[in-house]
Amino acid sequence: MTDATVHHTPAIGEDATSQIPALDVLRQLGYTYLSPDEALELRGGSTADVLLRPILRRQLDRINSIDSKTGPVPFGSDAINHAIQRLARPDDKGLIATNESIWDLLRLGLSQPQLVDGRRRSHPMRYIDWDNPSNNEFHVTEEFTVDRRGDGAIKNRRVDLVCFV
Repeated sequence: MTDATVHHTPAIGEDATSQIPALDVLRQLGYTYLSPDEALELRGGSTADVLLRPILRRQLDRINSIDSKTGPVPFGSDAINHAIQRLARPDDKGLIATNESIWDLLRLGLSQPQLVDGRRRSHPMRYIDWDNPSNNEFHVTEEFTVDRRGDGAIKNRRVDLVCFV
């Protein structure tokens, strides 16, 4: 047999069989694709941070306001910064309890003190607009590397696909 007559079956990798079709479906569902470099830039260049902070900050400001006598009042930057920090650094209570705590924040939001109409009271702030899903932004990225500290060392994990709301 000569080289011209040998037929090789191309290797079919995970990208072709699952990752690319999944990305296509998510795009069709309205997710905005972010390249791994774009996602890393939105994470402040740090693989230790899993939040797309500029998008989160914009959304917290966009979907949250407080009703007042004079109309809707936006939350101040301190309240938004606090909400981001609560999500970024939850109390470490072990894997299951920490995941439950984050889920509660995403599902229920949190109460934030804010001065409105001359009175300082706590007001609800949501991370996700569950009532009007179209008010949320949906993003997807691939090959998402995350640093994980443990046992005195930093370990990297790379996830094939990550969806953000």
